Amino acid sequence: MQPTIDDIMLKGWTLRLAHLIWGGLTGLAIIMMVGIIPISFQQNQQISAQALQALQNWGFTPMSYAIYLAVIDIVKNFFFLLIGVGLFIYKPRDRSTVIVSLALVFINVPNTDELKPVIRAFPILIWFSLLVDLVSTSLLIGLYYILPNGRFVPSWSSWGLALCGSALALDLTYYGFWGNHFLTSSGILLLILAGFGSGLMSQLYRYFYVSTPLERQQTKWFILGLVSSIVFLTVAFIPSSILPNLQGVSLEEVFTVHPLYNLYIRTVGNLGLLMIPITIATSVLRYRLWEVNMLLHRAIIYVTVTILLGLGYGATVLFFQQLFYLVSGHNSPLTVALSTLLLAILFNPIYKHIQQWLNRWIYRRQYKALAIFETFSDTLQNRLDLAQLTTEVVEVVYKMLEPAQTSLWLVAEKHNPQKQLLPKDDPFTLYLQNGSKTIDLAKIALSAPSPVLDNLKNLEVRTIVPLISQAELVGLIALTPFYEEQNYTLDERRLLNELATKVAPAIRLAQLVQEQQNQTRARERLDQEMRVAQQTQQTFLPKTPPTLLGWRMAAYYQPARAVGGDFYDFIALPDGCLGLVIGDVTDKGVPAAMVMVAARVLLNALAPQKATPSEVLMSVNQLLCPTIPKKMFVTCFYAILQPKTGHLQYANAGHDAPYLRHHGQIIELEAQGFPLGLFPETTYPTYELDLAEGDALLFYSDGLIEAHNSAREMFGFARLEALLLEEKSNLLERLLTEQRKFTGAEWEQEDDVTIVTVERQ
Repeated sequence: MQPTIDDIMLKGWTLRLAHLIWGGLTGLAIIMMVGIIPISFQQNQQISAQALQALQNWGFTPMSYAIYLAVIDIVKNFFFLLIGVGLFIYKPRDRSTVIVSLALVFINVPNTDELKPVIRAFPILIWFSLLVDLVSTSLLIGLYYILPNGRFVPSWSSWGLALCGSALALDLTYYGFWGNHFLTSSGILLLILAGFGSGLMSQLYRYFYVSTPLERQQTKWFILGLVSSIVFLTVAFIPSSILPNLQGVSLEEVFTVHPLYNLYIRTVGNLGLLMIPITIATSVLRYRLWEVNMLLHRAIIYVTVTILLGLGYGATVLFFQQLFYLVSGHNSPLTVALSTLLLAILFNPIYKHIQQWLNRWIYRRQYKALAIFETFSDTLQNRLDLAQLTTEVVEVVYKMLEPAQTSLWLVAEKHNPQKQLLPKDDPFTLYLQNGSKTIDLAKIALSAPSPVLDNLKNLEVRTIVPLISQAELVGLIALTPFYEEQNYTLDERRLLNELATKVAPAIRLAQLVQEQQNQTRARERLDQEMRVAQQTQQTFLPKTPPTLLGWRMAAYYQPARAVGGDFYDFIALPDGCLGLVIGDVTDKGVPAAMVMVAARVLLNALAPQKATPSEVLMSVNQLLCPTIPKKMFVTCFYAILQPKTGHLQYANAGHDAPYLRHHGQIIELEAQGFPLGLFPETTYPTYELDLAEGDALLFYSDGLIEAHNSAREMFGFARLEALLLEEKSNLLERLLTEQRKFTGAEWEQEDDVTIVTVERQ
């Protein structure tokens, strides 16, 4: 269970007591650190003649040597004190911060060995010095148990610190009474290491099972400080293991006999120790921490390489020394030269192998993500199905980074959260057009309200990856944190950006393929519908002209599109009469065909009931006017033929006047009347005539006379009249042949063509 604010905040008497203890111990630490300065300064000037000669060779005097050591110690102590006090001032009520602050202040307090000159003068101070040692050591070890939230996790881990502190207190008490340690130096070291080890186990348990994402980041910074310190200290003590004149020399002798090496150790070592307060302050004071993984990674690699190369170097020197001794019977300085040369040759290969191994071990998650990304990228170009591609992108992102939730949104005309569509005109969509990198949703501030942004925030989305192809936004990938509140690392963001650069063009290509497929399916569906409509319309037209004794009738119909607005009909009427119909609906295509069907149905229904063409057209007109679409109307010529006598009655509703060929003359059957569907009160006068033997009637639509040839000349009335005068047999075939000759083979029909011929033999 995560601690609450009340669990980690001091209040009441505990707050006052903690501040009192902190103030007392901090004041004591300052007094002791200031008081030890003259003692250390005097001790640093007590060097051997050999050390004095070495200092003089480098331009140092005992005074300048002591001043330098005092200055770097003062700087180190001041830095620890400054950061410790600063943490306390910044968070005086936070239990963890108060303890960390006190540990940083107390970590550099002089120990018993450093206070020996004072203790010899005032023996009673031995107990005070030992108590200070116990407190400072316990605070230092205790940091491993309580960081970053000031609680022991798991709770029983407090016994580890208690046992370690008790054993240390027992040993220091024994030292106070009898002047030597109850534990050997190795035992004390093992005790301290056991305390640190138990604390490290507590940190690992806390990190993997209990800590929040922020606390995990704080732990990483704390570990970075420790690892960095180890790196500096390792570098500081490497010369003592590889330089012949320093091998086997104790630290006490280093300080007095080898002052130059002492300067090196103290400088590098203090720099390493400074990493601890810097990283701790960073983890405590900053809520949004910098990316620490790369720094920690480099530190671990350098420590491992340094240790392995140091061990390898020592083993190589030992090997060559033994080899030389077996061959020549004595040691040679060439062994060191050969070992150094071998190490220089093998350094890069060893470093690369260690780095690769540590990369795969420490960053298993990142390597797994990279492997998934590379595999997916290699096969991305083969994915052209949009639905499959978007599904696979979401799956790949989930496998790579393991977010709690991830989704892919595509740009569309309208907002549809259920289908994860982004409207083009949404302010958030417009904002994303200008960016191509991973974006934190919390950092976006828009001047206008955005339903998309609000919806993403409601879904707890924190990270957005725009998908941009050829400067056009095609969509975005939305991710929640991969666990709790943890943000994605810089490497993970770079991987997301690389994924976006590959996915965006693939999605755009898949969209184009889908659009083409949709258009193809739409065309196929439309073609199928047109074929059905054409077949349906054909069923409304006469299959063959009627056969009447003494008459020859023919008809031709060719729509400009699959279906058209022209129509004709032969209607059987009572008393053996025949109704002749030709009509043309304005416009073309399906709308015209629907009106045509309605007009034909009405004509077939009303013609047998009405005595004259006038009555038929008036009735049809009255029924069409309320239902016909706006800006549409029907031209129609209707005639009633009595086959036995040749008597013809006719009326016209705005259609092209038919031609009559009579005794070598061409006569237009003129009749007045508005088209059907315009004015419900329109009347249509009936006209009459008698057809003699050899007479011919030609009914046509304007598609015939308005046909154009390649020179954009119209077929026209004059050409039609001339053909009609030829009085050759089969008038319809003659007209069609001449029209094809006129328009040519590549003629693109502009309007429906309908022709009906009636000839009396």
